[in-house]
Amino acid sequence: MTEGSTSNRSFLMFLRNRYLFVDLLRAAALSAMTGMTVFNTFLSPDYNGEFFFRLLHYAISLAAPAFMVISGFVFVVSSQGRLDELRRFSGYSRHKLWRIALILLVAYSIHLPFFSFRTMLTQASPSDIKNIYNVDVLQCIAAGLLILLAGRRLTKSDRIFRFFTITMSLVFTLPAPFLWNTDFSRFIPLPLACYFNEIHGSHFPLFPWAGFIFAGATLAVYYLKARETFNEKDFIRKLSIFGITSYLICFIIISVVNRYAWFQLDPSPLFFLERFGVITLLLCACWLYYRRTGAEAGFFVDAGRQSLVVYWLHLQIITSRLWNGRSLSAIAGGTLGIAECLIATFILLAAMMTTAHVWGIIKQDNPGLAKKIFLTTICGSVILFLIR
Repeated sequence: MTEGSTSNRSFLMFLRNRYLFVDLLRAAALSAMTGMTVFNTFLSPDYNGEFFFRLLHYAISLAAPAFMVISGFVFVVSSQGRLDELRRFSGYSRHKLWRIALILLVAYSIHLPFFSFRTMLTQASPSDIKNIYNVDVLQCIAAGLLILLAGRRLTKSDRIFRFFTITMSLVFTLPAPFLWNTDFSRFIPLPLACYFNEIHGSHFPLFPWAGFIFAGATLAVYYLKARETFNEKDFIRKLSIFGITSYLICFIIISVVNRYAWFQLDPSPLFFLERFGVITLLLCACWLYYRRTGAEAGFFVDAGRQSLVVYWLHLQIITSRLWNGRSLSAIAGGTLGIAECLIATFILLAAMMTTAHVWGIIKQDNPGLAKKIFLTTICGSVILFLIR
C-alpha cells in the first residue's frame, strides 16, 4: 500500500466523520426499512388494529422518506468539492453514473420472479412481468439522483442549483394529488407509467416520493453554506423549529381533513411536509448527539454506510425461493406476532450489519480486492441468470 493511497483514504475518512450525524440517521432508516419488510411480510393480520402496531407502523413509515432525504443530502455533500470533475465527463462523473446504474440494476433484480431467464420466458405470468416494472425505493432514488446529477452538471452556481432543487421538490409534490388516479399506461409504456403513481402496483413512484430526495439536496445546500460561514449551530436550531412547526401544523390539518372521503393522504403535500418535518427533527437529534458526546463512528454507523448491500441482502433472504423452492415470505407470511417479528428483525439486522461491516473493512483495507469481488459477483450473477 502506497503512502499516497493511505493519505487519500485518511482524508476520505475525515470527510465522512464530519457527517456522522447523517450516517447515523441513514443506519437507523435502513434498520427501520428492514423492520418494515419483516412486519409487512410476517405479521398476522390480527394485530393490524392494535395501538402498538399503528404506532410502530407510523415510525417505520418514516424509514423510506428518511432514506430518500439522506440520499439527496449525501449526493450534494459528496460532490461539493468535485464540481469541476462532475461537470466534465471525468472518472468521477462516470463513477456517479455507474453508481446510479447499479442501484437500478439491483432494484429491478429484486423484482425478478425467477433467477433464470429461461424460466421467466416459460413460466412467468403476466402479473409476474408487471411486478418487475413496479417502482420501489431504489428505483425512485436512482431516478431522483439521475435528475440531481443532470442539474448539478448544468448549473454553475450554488444559488441556481438551490433554486433547481427547491423547484424539483415542488414539481414532484404539488401535482401528486392530481396525477394519483391517472392511468399513464394509456399514453406511455407501462415500465415508465409505473414511475408516476401507484395504479399499477408501485409503492414509491416519483410523485410525491422523489420530492424527499430533492428536499434532502436542498437541505445539504443550506447546511454546507452554514458550515462555510460558521453558522452550523444556528442552522440546526432553525431547522429544529421548522421541523416542529411543519409537523404540528400538518398534523392538525390532516386530523381535520382526513375525515373526508375526497382526501387522499399519501399523495398530499401535507403528507410530504409532515414527514419531512419529523425527518429534519431526527437529523437535528443525530447532530446534537454527536455534538454533545463526541462519539466516533461505531459498528452500527459503519455498517449502515453499506446500505445497498444491506437492503438487497435482506430482501433476498425474505423473498427469494431459497428454501426448497419456497421463500420465507411464502412459508411464514402473515403468521407471526409482534414480539416474534421484533426478534426476527433483530436477528436479520445483526446478520446484515455484520456482513456489511466486513464488506466495509474489505473496501477500506483492500479496495482492489473489493473491486474484483464486486465485479465478479455482478458478472457472475448476470451470466448465471442468462444460462440457467
